[in-house]
Amino acid sequence: VVELFPEHRDPALTGLHGFLGVGCALSPLVVSFYYERGIWQQSVWMTFGVLAVFALAAVAGRAVPPEDRSHPDEFHPIHLKGAGPLPLGARLFLAASVCYGMAESIIGNWTILFLTEEKTFSLQTASVCLSLFWTFVTVGRVLAAFVTLKVEARFLHRISPVLTVAGLLLVLG
Repeated sequence: VVELFPEHRDPALTGLHGFLGVGCALSPLVVSFYYERGIWQQSVWMTFGVLAVFALAAVAGRAVPPEDRSHPDEFHPIHLKGAGPLPLGARLFLAASVCYGMAESIIGNWTILFLTEEKTFSLQTASVCLSLFWTFVTVGRVLAAFVTLKVEARFLHRISPVLTVAGLLLVLG
């Protein structure tokens, strides 16, 4: 996204997070729809069809311009062979990002089982709950993007691990 829209990278990245979130929020509802009707095969074909339409639109619209091979170094400015080790701050940020991703996926993947088995919610209610979870994750990401218009993003990156742990402890309680 940053390479495709360098002058509008922040709004483009926010839009990407928004679309990702909409997909995550709708998927439990789509799965519930097909599960309740006992037509799992159609859900797979529907997903394949949607992905095929997007792939054809990307190819037809030339979403990614072809590379100019006459100057290969222009398209690959960073050569990993000559790059030094990552600074400690970058390593810590990457470690925090991995931990956040693990926590988000654990919550997202186990929610349906927890709500249906442990709390004995119906599958439809559990699907709505999971959809709401992803909706709030998306709203949080988009709000964070807007907050960076007023607050330096580095500050948010520094406090996000603390807020994540606090949120998980709140959920645990």
